[in-house]
Amino acid sequence: MRKLTLPILVGAATMVLVSTGHAQEPAPSFSERIGTFDSRAVAIAFYRSAEFQEDTRGLMMELEEAKAAGDEERVKELEALFPALQHRMHQQGFSTASVREVMEKISDALPVIAQEAGVSVIVSKWEVTYKSPPAEVVDLTPQLVALFDPSEETLKIVEDMKTIDPVPIDQMLVQDIDEERKQSIAEVVRAVIDERGVDAGIATVRLKSPSRSSS
Repeated sequence: MRKLTLPILVGAATMVLVSTGHAQEPAPSFSERIGTFDSRAVAIAFYRSAEFQEDTRGLMMELEEAKAAGDEERVKELEALFPALQHRMHQQGFSTASVREVMEKISDALPVIAQEAGVSVIVSKWEVTYKSPPAEVVDLTPQLVALFDPSEETLKIVEDMKTIDPVPIDQMLVQDIDEERKQSIAEVVRAVIDERGVDAGIATVRLKSPSRSSS
């Protein structure tokens, strides 16, 4: 059997001491920084943006083409889409519904914003169910809203929203619109397009400010 020489024993003991020392070292102490945002503000910034207007214009043009082609099935699908879209806007813009699909549109910019703010995560303020006492919360709402190139009016809405509590989501789970009203909205959208064009139709389904919607 091979004998353990003194150098080998000393080396082994040194390795044990070193590894034990590392294992007993306390983890680095630092205060976690969490980036949060008001999802309502982000939703409104997007729905009032030129990008959303362009997306909606595409749907409006598709509706016109379907009407011209006599494709009644597609016409009904698109006309039903507008009330559904409006309901989702209300859930996101006035309540606390997830805006994940909106955030995906600006996902490329999030790493830079996180790095500049020194945060390791960005999450809706309404979805932070727990944080440890040392954790520091950093509001990134202004930075995220800015990515949608908001107008002065949009910025005013976002600013006013800080003093308004969100509508409880359980009060907005069911779309508060019956088939008769849905058909009425669809007819209004169609009439507006026929009379004033696609852009006017877009304005008919765009999200309005909370103050206007409540009036």
